[in-house]
Amino acid sequence: MKKIITKSVGALIVLLGCASMFLINDRMVTGSMSLAVLLVLMGYQRLSIAEVSPEEGVDRTSKGNKRDSLFLSIPIITQVLWFISRQYVFLCITQIVVIIIGIVIWLRSMKGYNRLFKVINISLLLGSGVLALGLMITAITPLPFIYFMGVTTNMTSSDPQETITTVLESGASYTNDIEYVSKYGDNYLDIYIAQDTGVESTMRPTFVYFHGGGYVWGDKYAGDPNAETGGFDWYFQSILDAGYNIVSVNYALAPEVPYPVPIIQGIEALTFLADNDMQYGLNMDEVILSGSSAGGHLAAQLAAVLTNKAYADELNITSTYEGEKVMAVVPNSALLDISRFGISDNGNAVLDYIWYQCGRTYFKSGMPEVNTAAMSANVINNVNEDYPPTFITDGNAGSFADQAKDLSARLEELGTISKLYITDLNDGETPHAYEVTGTEFAQENMRLMLEFLGELVLTP
Repeated sequence: MKKIITKSVGALIVLLGCASMFLINDRMVTGSMSLAVLLVLMGYQRLSIAEVSPEEGVDRTSKGNKRDSLFLSIPIITQVLWFISRQYVFLCITQIVVIIIGIVIWLRSMKGYNRLFKVINISLLLGSGVLALGLMITAITPLPFIYFMGVTTNMTSSDPQETITTVLESGASYTNDIEYVSKYGDNYLDIYIAQDTGVESTMRPTFVYFHGGGYVWGDKYAGDPNAETGGFDWYFQSILDAGYNIVSVNYALAPEVPYPVPIIQGIEALTFLADNDMQYGLNMDEVILSGSSAGGHLAAQLAAVLTNKAYADELNITSTYEGEKVMAVVPNSALLDISRFGISDNGNAVLDYIWYQCGRTYFKSGMPEVNTAAMSANVINNVNEDYPPTFITDGNAGSFADQAKDLSARLEELGTISKLYITDLNDGETPHAYEVTGTEFAQENMRLMLEFLGELVLTP
């Protein structure tokens, strides 16, 4: 009976250790599981020390018990240090040591069992070990995970091609891969000029769009790889049909280029477009900043930098592009509060885990929500009375609807014009970045967005 208990203890410790690493973005869950691990370890330690050898009538081996006690004390000490200091390294050490302890206990429990039982347990151990190893490596550095996901799912940005202008089926013109001035990589953008509607292209507002992808994936043409596919062309075409010109911007991706470079490149792109507006037939005096997911965060934060000098000074970012030219902001399914980088509404743990690793990569931080530089990217905390009119939308499942509501409330408090559109979950599920999918809800969102922009006298 005791062997079954000790085997179960080993498996439970491995399970809790892995779960703590997997759910690292939720501090409450991580803390609860860590406490559970410590309680199990202390209980197991007492059980081991109380074990008596019938032959000797003394402790099983006082030397062995001292060694076990010393080893078991490591995660207890590092966990206490984590709770006190919130230093990520202590959390990593705790969970790695815990998993190793669990595997050792599991192996010890196999003594005396038949071959079949051992084969089954070794198979389970191998599977658990591979999972634990992957989680441990990712806990130390998310880079292998990010590269693996990017390569296996083809989510990396495309290479620039020769710049040419073509006419789309709708009659709009499309110029690809225009290089804007930047010392960073991926400094290319595409320009879409709406078909002739009797209004000169230089008189129409310009819709500047930043793609999503967690700041580590994505492309200006393909959009957000985390979103459902099939509607990106529909999204752009709907905006073109309404008479707006579009600029879709690429920016350097992490880990090669981390925060806050995309903000700097956003300013560089706007400056380049303003300097060359006549050449490309653009109106850069009436600009809408928009984007999806990470791109929505980029657009929203960029607007804050351009309209809040104190915030720009805090980030040590300067701009020659005037914030008054930003007529509106449209963040779609955007991350807005860095402390909730990997915590979505009605989402799932796998997607939240992926997003959290993106956040760790972009901010070069063990845990973004305890990193001062990362927290400076919080949009909700840095908008002011001069922030542009904002149309906020988000999905109701697996996205950041709570953050959208918080931004809406903050803008209302400041007296800034804004509109929030989030469908009721009872009416149907709208996933992350649903805005570009072309579904019934996406079409309604498009209608409301264009109506909002039109009310700002932005009708082309």
